[in-house]
Amino acid sequence: MRLQKDSAVGVIPVYKKGDEFLFCLIQDENGFWGFPKGHQDEGESEEKTAIRELEEEAGIEDVELDKETFRETYIHDRKGDKIEKTVTYFVGYVQTMNNATPDAFKKEIPEMRWLSYPEAAATIRPQTRPLLAETWEYLQKSLE
Repeated sequence: MRLQKDSAVGVIPVYKKGDEFLFCLIQDENGFWGFPKGHQDEGESEEKTAIRELEEEAGIEDVELDKETFRETYIHDRKGDKIEKTVTYFVGYVQTMNNATPDAFKKEIPEMRWLSYPEAAATIRPQTRPLLAETWEYLQKSLE
C-alpha cells in the first residue's frame, strides 16, 4: 500500500441570519456529511472550481467568496491505496438557503441541510470538525 496525494477545492456555504450563521452541509453517497468540494478542471482557478462545485452539488449559484481560505488534510482509503487529501475551502456567503441538490447529483449527494454551528458540529464527520470550528471563530470575529 502506498500513500498518494490528492487535492480538491470547496466552499463552506454560510447564510447570515441576524448574528447567527447557518452552514450548508451535504451528505455524500457514503452517508458522510461535509461541504461541497471537488477537483479542479485543467486551467480552472480555485475560485471557479469552488463556485462550480457549489452549484453542481448544492444547486447554489449566487455566492460571494471570502478571500480567506481554510484547509483540511486527511487520509482515506481508495481501492487499497492510502490517499492523503488536502482540500482548500473558501467561505461562501449566500443570500438564500436552497435545500435542493440538483437532480444530476442526487446519487452522489442525496441530501443537504442548513444547520446552526452546534448542529453542524454534531452532524459533520469528526475529521472536519476542526475546520468548522476554525471557520466559525473567523465568522464570529467578523461580527465584532
